[in-house]
Amino acid sequence: MSHAKEEPPLLFGASDRIELIATITMALAAILTAWCAFQATKWGGIMSIEFSSANATRIESAKAEGLANTQRSVDVNVYTQWLEAVAGEIAEGVIPPVREAGYEPQEGTLSAFYFERMRPEFKTALDAWLETDPLNDPAAPPTPFAMESTDSRRASRQKTWSVGPRHTARPRSTPTRTATTTCSQSSVSRWSSSSPVSARS
Repeated sequence: MSHAKEEPPLLFGASDRIELIATITMALAAILTAWCAFQATKWGGIMSIEFSSANATRIESAKAEGLANTQRSVDVNVYTQWLEAVAGEIAEGVIPPVREAGYEPQEGTLSAFYFERMRPEFKTALDAWLETDPLNDPAAPPTPFAMESTDSRRASRQKTWSVGPRHTARPRSTPTRTATTTCSQSSVSRWSSSSPVSARS
């Protein structure tokens, strides 16, 4: 009776284990490399979208800053002309002295012409400034532009248009404000000297 030849058992040596571990490691490396490439492409696209959005926001911020500076220049010019007109009309007796009660435009006067052309936002600031009695109170702000509420609103707008630490909307330099304060103080001085203002009741 013949017996089948028995095959020797397979042996799994140390070299086989090393080869298996190396194969698994290479497979994992290939998978992770593909995953990293996918994530890089994905987040690169998101970065481009966010960068475009930030750039658009910076453009809107620049537009808003330009508009604000233009409006401020208009406010300065109209306010200065109004102040000169009021001083002249008080000196001529056309209108009564302006006190804490505020300014009431009289039809047909030059000051009323300028007052009606002020922006509503600036009229509010002007009324608040007149309430501080700038002709009698040395501690009153010299102009409506120097009032704390005006600076607070401007700071709020700048914070609103901030686009990160490197792209924050920055205020313009101060020469405009300095010129405004100097011119307005001169006008206020002429206004005060040309009109007898009664003491606060």
